[in-house]
Amino acid sequence: MTAVLLVLLPVSCEKMITLDGSDEKFIIANGFLNSSDSLHAVSVVKGGFRMSNFETIQSARLQCFVNGEPAGGTDSLVEAASIYFAKISKMIFKARFNPGDEVKIEIDADGLHAEIKETVPMPAPVTSVDTAIVLRRNTEGNMERVFQLGVSVTDRPGEDNYYRLMMRLQGRAVVERLEVSDPDGFPSVGEEIGSQDCSISFDNSEEPVLNKRMDIFGDGENYYDNKYNIFTDALFRNGSCRLSTLVSRYDLSVPVMFYRPGQLYMRVSRKIIVSLASMNRDNYMYLDDMQFEDSSLSDTFLTEEMPYPSNVRGGRGFVGISSRSDFVVNLRDVITDDGYGKYTW
Repeated sequence: MTAVLLVLLPVSCEKMITLDGSDEKFIIANGFLNSSDSLHAVSVVKGGFRMSNFETIQSARLQCFVNGEPAGGTDSLVEAASIYFAKISKMIFKARFNPGDEVKIEIDADGLHAEIKETVPMPAPVTSVDTAIVLRRNTEGNMERVFQLGVSVTDRPGEDNYYRLMMRLQGRAVVERLEVSDPDGFPSVGEEIGSQDCSISFDNSEEPVLNKRMDIFGDGENYYDNKYNIFTDALFRNGSCRLSTLVSRYDLSVPVMFYRPGQLYMRVSRKIIVSLASMNRDNYMYLDDMQFEDSSLSDTFLTEEMPYPSNVRGGRGFVGISSRSDFVVNLRDVITDDGYGKYTW
């Protein structure tokens, strides 16, 4: 299911968010949808320009149309978070849309109406991923082995493009063999004792397309570190680019529920799914504004209110749609008795 990122701000204007002092109430909707998924989520709340205007939505209906035809919808509200004294709800729905489709989402909630219209962007391919084991010095000054992935992408020609690089680990651990005289109390050979399906926070510090290498404060909240790994094709327009990334071995481990070193040996199978999401300029700007406001720069320098894009007509917020291309890297199986995930590749 597509993850939903929330930024709920006092807003006005349909294209760029600005401040307004009125008592108007409206639907705030946020979500990041992807054409590769069939299950989507949009977060909604009733909001306004004052803290007292935020209210929990009591009833709502969401309808999704693809190229003018009904494609899915829901009237279910699932509590997700809170803002001030209101509850933010998720509206989860099934719908299929493809690159090039025109998608319209209509939301009716507590007598208010809002809609979003977006064209699904065309994806750009991940053409290859090369891997290597490299040495680097860690924060304690010691040399450690890390997993390097070189991601080669090809730009869509003839247009300005906006991308986001993501990675996901999927893996499982099963009992390979037991070296005990009495197996009573142990899981059986072939039984699954652990699994993993999670995003990978990879290191982009060696890649200038992703990381500007400007250490402003050195406090881990540096805007130029680009924690969302978004980028444009400015440095390789109409061409190709290889993005160098590093992953710690601890981020490639599979947690297990049962382990006995020297007695139970498990087979750990893993794969890394490298994804390149293509998005429009407003979607890119929204993510970039979010990571700036989360950084130390927004707390230090005098800046005007961030110009957040808004594509919710009749309301506020941003519901973006991206298209993703995936490349699967299968890691070799590891047979180990190490239940702490310190095994190498």
